[in-house]
This record gives sequence, C-alpha cells and structure tokens, in this order.
Amino acid sequence: MIGSLSLAAAAAVLALLGRATLLSKVAKPAYREESVSSVAAPVLISPTGVATAPDTFRWTAVPRANRYRISVFDRSGTVVWEGVTRDTAVAVPDLLWHSANGTYLWGVEARVGWEDRWAASDLAPFTTRRASAR
Repeated sequence: MIGSLSLAAAAAVLALLGRATLLSKVAKPAYREESVSSVAAPVLISPTGVATAPDTFRWTAVPRANRYRISVFDRSGTVVWEGVTRDTAVAVPDLLWHSANGTYLWGVEARVGWEDRWAASDLAPFTTRRASAR
C-alpha cells in the first residue's frame, strides 16, 4: 500500500510539473508598459553656448510623453525657473535676461505613461549675453 501511495504521489507531482512547464510556454498578456529605462530621454536642442537674444528652449519629442518639465538652474545649482508644457518648445523667460552674463544649466524631463514616471535629459549650459549696441 505504501508503494502504490508513493507511486501515485510521484505521478501527481510529475503531472503538476508537466502542467507548469506547459503553462510557462503559453504567451502571457502584457499588463505593464515598458520600463522607463527603455524609454528614450529628450535631447536638448537649444539654447546651448552663448545666447544673445531671447530664445526658445527646444528639445526632441519622446514617444508616448504627455508632459514635459523644464528646469533652469543657476551656477549654485538653485532652480531659478521651472515650466511644464505638452509641446517640445517654450520661450526662455524674461527673468533670465536680467543678468547681462548669466550662466545657467537647463534640462527637460518627459512624463511617460499614466504613472508618474519621468525620463530626464542631460543638462546643457548656456550663457545670456545682451547684444552690444553699435
């Protein structure tokens, strides 16, 4: 009786393992979006270097992004301006032109998906310089 019970238990275990193997080969539906690490970050286009006139922050679009957050930092790393838009361009705010030779860093984050996930660009420096009067 013990031998037949052990044999039946072993058969049940093998049947379960076989079924688990079969289930693992069946395609499973995808309930999650791609991870942020597989999403491209925005690439900054302008301004970079020296900007002598009011300019526009421009960057590349990110697929499935529904919002962009622009941050501008001063030399000490303090945020001096932030903006949010659905577009890939926004005007440089006037307050950045008050300093004749202000140096700043700026970057963009793209919000991807319905969760609060953001893909960030690299930071780029630019300097505001008033055009000289002739």
